[in-house]
Amino acid sequence: QPAATKTDMLIEGFNGDNEKLEELIKMHPIGRIALPSEIADVALFLVSDKSSFMTGATINVDGGISVRLHDPE
Repeated sequence: QPAATKTDMLIEGFNGDNEKLEELIKMHPIGRIALPSEIADVALFLVSDKSSFMTGATINVDGGISVRLHDPE
């Protein structure tokens, strides 16, 4: 499950409010949001022969946000 990803739609949704975008970025322990290519790389791995022994797995591609104890307010 991916976290926030730097897409045009996400960036445009902040309507130029860089302070709010920075808050979103800081929610991710890695200190940034994902690039679309990073999410695509995981999807490509999953459809490749390299993942042939995987079954029923959850892969967090989230910059560490899933380790947070609660959603930021």
